[in-house]
Amino acid sequence: EQAAGRLSGGNQQKVVVAREISRPYRLLVATNPTRGLDVGAREAVHRALIADAEAGAAILLITTELEEALELADSLQVICMGCLEAIPRERWNEESLGLAMLGVSGGLSAA
Repeated sequence: EQAAGRLSGGNQQKVVVAREISRPYRLLVATNPTRGLDVGAREAVHRALIADAEAGAAILLITTELEEALELADSLQVICMGCLEAIPRERWNEESLGLAMLGVSGGLSAA
């Protein structure tokens, strides 16, 4: 065993994420929960979030990772320039969401 303060930055992040999602919760606000994690750790975090959501927890995922949003979300909203826009499921693709995230006018109608 090793003190968390002696771990690398990535491993410290893994410890914090594991600690936080191992506690029982009704609402979790996860902001870029996999930033800086390796592929295996990222997949483990995703599996844990999905399992908790299936068990009834509400998870607000705030991410700058388009693939992560598409993989984990039940519903999507994009915030750009102070505006919040709900994205219909049939428009969930990288192009339309990327344009909406950039604030490109008509980004959603292009899908």
